[in-house]
Amino acid sequence: MKNSTLFCSFLSLFLLLCTTAVSAQATGTRYFQTSTTLEAAHYKVLFSALRSVDADGILSVEGTMMKVRSTASESALLAAFNGTGVGDVRPVATRSATAQTEMPPFPVLMDTGNPEADQAAYLAAKAAWIAAHTDAEVPAVAPSIQVVHE
Repeated sequence: MKNSTLFCSFLSLFLLLCTTAVSAQATGTRYFQTSTTLEAAHYKVLFSALRSVDADGILSVEGTMMKVRSTASESALLAAFNGTGVGDVRPVATRSATAQTEMPPFPVLMDTGNPEADQAAYLAAKAAWIAAHTDAEVPAVAPSIQVVHE
């Protein structure tokens, strides 16, 4: 009897973890643009519309742009937002697929066992990356990789 109870407990935990992972993967960030500049009163109306299709949705607005994190489909979000009377709401892309592939990743501090050389190489690569990507955001904390010598 104890083995079956233990099995059921593990099975329940496994199903719970799978359900959580699936719902977390379904959440996406989408961007929309309105035909009018958004003010505080618009935010409340749009937030209510978002919550009508996704109770856990998150909304941020700036000017005519809206950033939405939601599990709802884009069509459901558009229907909800366009039903508010705030203005014409349309989806927008943040960057084209080619722009995403063109920018190389931020340099990484590689620990090869020689701290002085590692730091110098990282600082040079970082300076070159910043000079080449003046409008990109620089990470606050430098990523690092430990090189393992076998």
